[in-house]
Amino acid sequence: AIEGAARQVCVETSACVPDEISTEIATVADALRAAPRRIPGIDQLLTEGVFITTAQTFVQSGDMGFLSAVSEAAAGNLGALDPFVSPTLSQVGSSDPVGDSYTLGAAVTCNDYVFPYSLTDSIDVRHAAFEAALTALPDTAFAPFSKQGWVDASWDHPDECLDWPVANVPAALRLPRHQPIPSIPTLVINGDLDLQTPLESAELATAAFPNAVLLAVHNAPHAVIPVSPCALGVTVDFLRTGNLPSSDACADQPVALGGG
Repeated sequence: AIEGAARQVCVETSACVPDEISTEIATVADALRAAPRRIPGIDQLLTEGVFITTAQTFVQSGDMGFLSAVSEAAAGNLGALDPFVSPTLSQVGSSDPVGDSYTLGAAVTCNDYVFPYSLTDSIDVRHAAFEAALTALPDTAFAPFSKQGWVDASWDHPDECLDWPVANVPAALRLPRHQPIPSIPTLVINGDLDLQTPLESAELATAAFPNAVLLAVHNAPHAVIPVSPCALGVTVDFLRTGNLPSSDACADQPVALGGG
């Protein structure tokens, strides 16, 4: 997804060469997998996983400065990535347990998401199931990145809940699974540069609802509404009327790229 989004940004802005940026991303990932770089001024390493996280942050925003830094890093100057890696590593969550915080995020993730293991299993059984599932994936599953590099990236963290305690949540409060979804109007909005919930995932979610429309906004990142007046207008109209828009309602209003 990162490689495809980077190619799209290059095509849209003509500021880089799509085929070259794909090779450069792979080159940097290979170099960092072999020898992580210590970031000057902070006690952190630039690993392949950190590079993936940084790329997820900046590629989907169409940041040409970051893509230029990737080109420099691929040519041997890994230090060109430092200005982008430092803010990524220094991000901290709110301490408010009911606000936008890592605490709340972990609780939601570990109780609601589906993993290749069960939270009712012992810690040892979870770890064994996770390692077996990871090993079963082909080595190219996350190409040009390694499987471990993708596990270490901070947005996906498939191993995040391996040690989470068994939740004491009544069955009635757990998310129902494998049950028919009611036929209510459902609007799914997604940016086609979104690297947190890729467009492919939005398509799967839309298909699961009997009465849903996917509004894909061209060149938009994860947070679509703040950058797309069209998506905002469509959302407000849907909430007011309950009428679903056409799937191409914003097709002629892409988000501008070229920052950084």
